[in-house]
Amino acid sequence: MTRFAGKVVLVTGSSSGIGEAVARTFDAEGASVAVNSSSSVEAGTAVAESLSSGAYVQADIASADDCAGLLDELVDRFGRLDVLVNNA
Repeated sequence: MTRFAGKVVLVTGSSSGIGEAVARTFDAEGASVAVNSSSSVEAGTAVAESLSSGAYVQADIASADDCAGLLDELVDRFGRLDVLVNNA
C-alpha cells in the first residue's frame, strides 16, 4: 500500500527502537521520511539511507533553535512537512 505517497513525514527519535519502526512503516506506505535524533548521527544516517526516500536531520527537539533549523532543512529538502510523529 502507498497511503502516504507524496507525503513528507518527520519522526523524531527515529534512529532506533519504536521511532525507527514508525519511520520504516511510513516508508513502506510511500512517504518521504525525515529521520531525526539528537545524538545518534551514525545510527540515524544508517536508518535514513536504508529507506526508499529518507534523510537524516540531527536536531535536539528540546532546543527551539534546533527545531527551527530542523524545519528549515526539511522544507529545503522536501518542500514541506505533512506529518509529525513526536516520538522523542
